[in-house]
Amino acid sequence: MKFPGAIYESKARKYLAVYSFQHDVSVMLPPSFESAERVAHVSYSMGNKKGGIDVFLLRDDSLDFSGIVNLKKRISVNGREFRSDDLKSRSADFLRRDSLKDCDERYGIQAQIVENPKNVREEVLEIARADIVFYCGKKYARDRRTPRIEYVEKVTPVTELKRIIPEKILTGGKQIFVPTCELDANIDFGKGCISAWVPGENASFDGKNFVNFYSYPFGECDYCYAEDQHKSFPKSVYEFDLARLKKELKGECFLEFGKEKALGRPVKTLRFGKRTEPWAGFNSQEFIETLEAMTETRTRGVIPTKFLPFNPVVSELLRKTNSSIIYSIGFDEFELGACRHGCNNEFRIEQARKYHESGVNSNLYLLIVAHLPPGERETSILEFALKNSIPVQLLPMRFKRKDIASKVTGQDWGRLKESRAQLELPGLDEENRGGYKAKYGRLICQDINPQWLKMIGDNHGRIRMCHHDDRMAYCGTCFLNEGFIEETEKNKLERFGKRRKRKKTAIEKDVDFFGVKDSFS
Repeated sequence: MKFPGAIYESKARKYLAVYSFQHDVSVMLPPSFESAERVAHVSYSMGNKKGGIDVFLLRDDSLDFSGIVNLKKRISVNGREFRSDDLKSRSADFLRRDSLKDCDERYGIQAQIVENPKNVREEVLEIARADIVFYCGKKYARDRRTPRIEYVEKVTPVTELKRIIPEKILTGGKQIFVPTCELDANIDFGKGCISAWVPGENASFDGKNFVNFYSYPFGECDYCYAEDQHKSFPKSVYEFDLARLKKELKGECFLEFGKEKALGRPVKTLRFGKRTEPWAGFNSQEFIETLEAMTETRTRGVIPTKFLPFNPVVSELLRKTNSSIIYSIGFDEFELGACRHGCNNEFRIEQARKYHESGVNSNLYLLIVAHLPPGERETSILEFALKNSIPVQLLPMRFKRKDIASKVTGQDWGRLKESRAQLELPGLDEENRGGYKAKYGRLICQDINPQWLKMIGDNHGRIRMCHHDDRMAYCGTCFLNEGFIEETEKNKLERFGKRRKRKKTAIEKDVDFFGVKDSFS
């Protein structure tokens, strides 16, 4: 994601201005820009809309913004006049300093600006005012806020949480397109993912306002399949009507895309967090109330999570609903936002252990590079799981970004998508290689590495796989029922039709886990 922004210039200094369409949301730059000093946050109103500007003093002229900011213009001040250069049209407008005297009231400008050095605070405010005038023109604020300019030791953002009522509570998803999937419906608790909303120093939340939290899109999990289906911060969270939630759980929900046809039967299995991380401290009430409603409707849950801490109340409800919790184990280096919250892989496996010890159906969701055999990272996680008797569901990575595919696999995207090109990967004999297929702009592992296939066996045991391609569907049922493997071809005609009932095996088989026979119980 790129922020819209501009360069502010005076004779002595250069600043980076980053724009936000939420006036009370401040941006955090990635670690490579730590030399850029935050000196101001300015908000304004244009008509009935509000916007914000974060201003950073640039002390390093070598910084390259091309990867994070889409530069819209350059605002410079020279003596008494300002100049605005649009970097596309190179048009120029001029404005005198004395013509800015009324703009604070016209646009309801409110600002926090660092107090020292004084010459910085003065020119930042003046250039920001000029920028607002250039952008808004005669579209003055309809709701005139009282202007407020604060000079502070440190800029501290205060962001108000918004609660909204969703059009529908439960939604459809994977099961519509992959009939083998055992999930009936999905529930998200907000429009934005907590991974991109990170705390700064001494951050707090009082139930209404976030203090010192920042929008941090660079914290999104780099391989998230839903990054284009949610907002980059959880400023808006859903407020559920409990009676309506229960009705939807009992069958009055509309899950098929573009169809107003009710499910017509109770939801058997509800997945938490289709497009976002389901747990955040500020949505704990809705999270717990959903589990409580499920106890009445006899609905089971599947909760993939990276953030959920051990909570005795949640633990009891998970047991009552006979639900499954699955801690996603990815790569910390590609999950910067989660790590800023303290929710790295070490945190997750520890929470999984605590829930398991409390009697919950607690599991690990291990993200793997499926064409390669297990490496040191995967082996250590699997050994931890075996030692603590925690089941593992494998999730082969699907790549939709060329840079991530290259970083994770060490191979070029074009080479990866060539049919069976992995057969030439160095250091692996033929039986230990896999291959990818390009489909829908993504690389899907078509040939799983034989070591993983040997590990899951018939997908009934304590190590299973969740994956599907054009040929095969591997369903671990998120450890709610027995896992299975089926040919995808059998499901194609039923893509939007009735789900086929599957015959279940009575006895689960042992799985060869690094040479150790260990049955799932």
